[in-house]
Amino acid sequence: MAETYEIIGIEVTALQAEVDLQINGELTAFDVEGLGPMGPPGPEGPKGDQGIQGTQGVQGVQGEQGVQGDQGEQGIQGEQGIQGEVGHGLEIDGSVPTSADLPVLGPDDVGSAYLAEDTGHLWIWSGTVWVDNGTVQGVPGEKGDKGDKGDPGDPGAQGIQGEKGDQGDQGIQGIQGIQGIQGNPGVSAYATTTADFTVPAVGATTTVMVTDASWIVVGQMLWIGLAGGAGNAGPFRVTAKTGNQLTLLNPDTSLTSVPISFAIAGRPSAGMMIHIPASIAMTIAASLAGTVGYANTAATANATFTLNKISGGTTTALGTITAPAGSKTGFTLAGAGGAVAQGDVLQLVAPGTMDTTLTDVGFSILAQRAS
Repeated sequence: MAETYEIIGIEVTALQAEVDLQINGELTAFDVEGLGPMGPPGPEGPKGDQGIQGTQGVQGVQGEQGVQGDQGEQGIQGEQGIQGEVGHGLEIDGSVPTSADLPVLGPDDVGSAYLAEDTGHLWIWSGTVWVDNGTVQGVPGEKGDKGDKGDPGDPGAQGIQGEKGDQGDQGIQGIQGIQGIQGNPGVSAYATTTADFTVPAVGATTTVMVTDASWIVVGQMLWIGLAGGAGNAGPFRVTAKTGNQLTLLNPDTSLTSVPISFAIAGRPSAGMMIHIPASIAMTIAASLAGTVGYANTAATANATFTLNKISGGTTTALGTITAPAGSKTGFTLAGAGGAVAQGDVLQLVAPGTMDTTLTDVGFSILAQRAS
């Protein structure tokens, strides 16, 4: 069998070399002495063959944690995953007034959901506790189509009667009406006296009985004929009437009757005033004799109007006209009357507290024109 030699290692000092020699697999070490001085290094030998793999060394101790490396670049987009199965969706099991009213559930009730009505929050059972998931509201849906017109509803009940409104302001004077058509001829009325009487002096009065005074009214002018001869015939004014007895005034022939009218449409307002300037001089008789009035709707309680004269800025009362309760006519007259000069103003003043029913009232004041 041939012997194999393999030099494992050589250590050379200045005068001695130590050689490790492996012979047939056994390592032998020997010294080589007596060497001469070391020569120059020889040329590098050829690379030896690859040695056989050594055995695995023992595990080294754990090294220290290295420093954090830099952030890596963003990876490329991954591929789209496959479509998942359709979920079961959220089912709300009910609602409770507040979260304190949520029911006690068990492990098998996981996913049960209830709405708290006071906050609108959705609570979901986890299996052990209720979890507040906040308010739940989907995105607004599209506007639906307009619905069909509904059937008319039943008539509502009659409302209660509203309160009566305040009296409106006096309307403006209407325009002059057109001329009325010619009336039928009047019927002559007359009565005879039952006894002779003496014609009083101008401005004085007397009483006389007649056969029928039903058609005669106070303030009316009567023509007395054949009064002690044609020379005594003339007009007399009725100042009073009791049954068929008349009080007659022998007026001054220089005076002529002048009716002055005040008309109020609707319900007079409290304290309202109507003014009529006097274009001529005239006299208003005492107790406003000859004045008449009419109301389309009678007063509930007596309503007294005042007739004044305004002269040079001074207001003087001439008399009063009282609309009686429950009657459209039969007005009560009072006052001293008086003279009215041209340019004075007659003023009619309504009561300060107005009656609730008196409406459409008018007055005709009978004055005597001065010569």
